[in-house]
Amino acid sequence: MKRSCLILCLALAACEPQQAAPSASTSVTATPSASTATALPPLALDAQYKGAKLPLVSALAFSRGGRALHLTLSTHELVCSHLRQPVAKHPGEVSLDLTVAPLLVSRWPSSEAAKTTGGRPSWSVTRARFGKVTREGNLGAIELRNDDPSAPVSLHLDHTLHFPPDQLVLKGDLEATGCGVLPWSGNAQLRRQPSLRASLSLGGEPLRIRGATFSEQGDGTAVLRLSSEPHPCGSIVGSDVALTIMLAADGPDAVSVRAEGYALPRTLFSKLTPGQLTATRTDDEPASDDISLQLAGQAELGDYPLWLEGRVTAQRCH
Repeated sequence: MKRSCLILCLALAACEPQQAAPSASTSVTATPSASTATALPPLALDAQYKGAKLPLVSALAFSRGGRALHLTLSTHELVCSHLRQPVAKHPGEVSLDLTVAPLLVSRWPSSEAAKTTGGRPSWSVTRARFGKVTREGNLGAIELRNDDPSAPVSLHLDHTLHFPPDQLVLKGDLEATGCGVLPWSGNAQLRRQPSLRASLSLGGEPLRIRGATFSEQGDGTAVLRLSSEPHPCGSIVGSDVALTIMLAADGPDAVSVRAEGYALPRTLFSKLTPGQLTATRTDDEPASDDISLQLAGQAELGDYPLWLEGRVTAQRCH
């Protein structure tokens, strides 16, 4: 198994189906074999699995370019270079992957959200992978003391994460080595959109777009993808928030919109009525690598109001 398996798969989609819990024959055990045990001092974080202590000794943290932080913890030594190149795991090594992100505030319960966050995002564990099981959603709030991935990332955990039929208990302080920003793809283009005003939250938290692609389908419809981090054609993974807007074959109307990402507890989807959200092409040149569209409108994505206004310049996917 490769060290790259330690890294979180950053797909922005609905929660993965719950998989069977690791069996006794897998490498996930509470204690690694004595022959492979590392001499590093244990982390201050108290981790227990199946009622036994999980001797985690190293932790790394990195970003894909947004605010979400991805942490990889292991019972053996980890260094930042392990995130960039495949390295074989040690026999008996146990690892845990966590994503922590500032969740956008939804409409309900609005009164409680206003009390606890003042309409601002609060940090939570939004993804956890242990063995072959991945959990996604709002898995519990955290206390984050530093969110700069270029420096040691410090946070406090008090979580019980269920990996049926057992559970993983994490309590205490964790300091992870900061490994900086690791882009999801070298093919992704940074495309800031200074002319676009956008929000997706109860408090109107500004949605900063750094990735935009446009692809036309065989039936004449088109797909506009917007994301808070750069993304390549054919993919929108690795973002705090990503929007997929389906455009009608005739006219400027958007027919549906989907929102997903680390800053949301689940994938959101809405079908749109004509005129609710429009994307008007302003300089459509088929030979150009770019396309510009004027966006206007709003939509209700579950408990999250979406608002878009302004011009987008997107990479045309051929």
